[in-house]
Amino acid sequence: METGGATTRAATAMRTVKLAELVFAVALLGALYALSRTNYLLFHGIAEVFSSVVAFAIFALAWNSRHMVDNDYLLFIGMGYLFVAGVDLVHMLAYRGMGVFPGQSANLATQLWIVARYLEAFALLLAPLFLRRRARTLVVLPAFALATGLALASIFAWHIFPACFVDGVGLTAFKKVSEYIISAMLLAAIVELLRRRNQLDRRVLQLIVASIAITIGSEMSFTLYVDPYGFFNMLGHFLKIASFYLVYKAIIETGLEKPYDLLFRNLKESEQVLKTQREELEAYAHTVSHDLQGSLTVIRGYADTALQARAIGREDLVDTSLVEILHTEERMRRFIRSLLDYASAGHRQGEAVEVPVHSVLDDVLTELEADMRKRNIRIETQPDLPALRVDPIKLKQVLYNLVGNSVRYIGEQATPTLNIRAESDGNWATFCISDNGLGIDPDVLAKVFQPFMRGTKEGQGIGVGLSTVKRAVEGWGGKVWAESVKGEGSSFHFTAPLA
Repeated sequence: METGGATTRAATAMRTVKLAELVFAVALLGALYALSRTNYLLFHGIAEVFSSVVAFAIFALAWNSRHMVDNDYLLFIGMGYLFVAGVDLVHMLAYRGMGVFPGQSANLATQLWIVARYLEAFALLLAPLFLRRRARTLVVLPAFALATGLALASIFAWHIFPACFVDGVGLTAFKKVSEYIISAMLLAAIVELLRRRNQLDRRVLQLIVASIAITIGSEMSFTLYVDPYGFFNMLGHFLKIASFYLVYKAIIETGLEKPYDLLFRNLKESEQVLKTQREELEAYAHTVSHDLQGSLTVIRGYADTALQARAIGREDLVDTSLVEILHTEERMRRFIRSLLDYASAGHRQGEAVEVPVHSVLDDVLTELEADMRKRNIRIETQPDLPALRVDPIKLKQVLYNLVGNSVRYIGEQATPTLNIRAESDGNWATFCISDNGLGIDPDVLAKVFQPFMRGTKEGQGIGVGLSTVKRAVEGWGGKVWAESVKGEGSSFHFTAPLA
């Protein structure tokens, strides 16, 4: 009861904190709105300083933790935001009314705004590429510095940067088009993040995506104002504050409070992978020990029987024992072959080439012909199976194990049938190998691709065939799944890239 009470108090405290944060945020936004109505220049300065401080903090966190993480998504964003923060501060100082750059119109601040937003969009767009690769700081940092330096030089020294605002007229076409381009880049950044969503903590992903979406809203707002002190300019800055607050929540707050969700996520995943691999290794050792010792015991038993039968002149028993020894040896051979296939399926994929599926399938059916004839299985194959671009060795492993699995569990139906078909969708094909066999129990179906999950019939399979399929299919970027109704049959599906 004490534990339950502590949990309840913790949940209540968390809700209280969130409510307090919400009340504070609403009060702060109200105060900022009131300030924008009385002293817009001060409001603008606070908005820009806030975003610059957050950007500098992201850089500091990313830079000082760069040696402790195994992906450079945060580092790349941090290096980009370092220069975004710098340009935003200059933009603030150049704002009309600040008096830092005498004689300058609103065009200067607007030009600097566009430079900062292009830098931010590029950083967010390219950062997902570094979720699984390293960012070379000696290349990335100078590249951002060079791009920023050239942009500032084109404004302050060479005076060739396109005009963005004309007093008495408003925004130029270049500025509006730039905002649309920046928004498109930010939208592409969201798409890339969602494509790689498994590589980020869910909460961090949601906050970053929300931040980018609000930034797009901010950019759209900045295409509508005529006066730098007008409503849409104010709205754009409010949205900018909100977007940087969400980035703060996603990166700085999460990085400090829950570093394993952000900085050490891949390490956390690696620990889970190692745990899974250890469990697989234990199952592997148990299976190998059990099966090989069992087979050796059988061989030893029949060998003893053969020796005793020969001593008493029972040649028929000698022949029977030798046949059983050969059968057991063949089963051991299949067992070892399956283990080798399972191990090789986890290795790096071989060269992906165009593979005519029919030719590979014909080889598989030839190898399984004796078993299919013994069970009187009818094969129905779609005549126009598409060609794939995969490793042909891995494809044969997949087809051999899926077809062999169906053959093994087809049952004793009057007309056992195995159906092989495929559908194409864009650049991928989905294959289905179905049968009208025994089907799979629901509790077994949920774990059917786990290694060393055996079938229900004694002596049928060693439990690595379907896990071999999963390894091979995921190796070329596909998916595999199973559907089954007990007593009616099963179907196994996998996807593969088209040639």
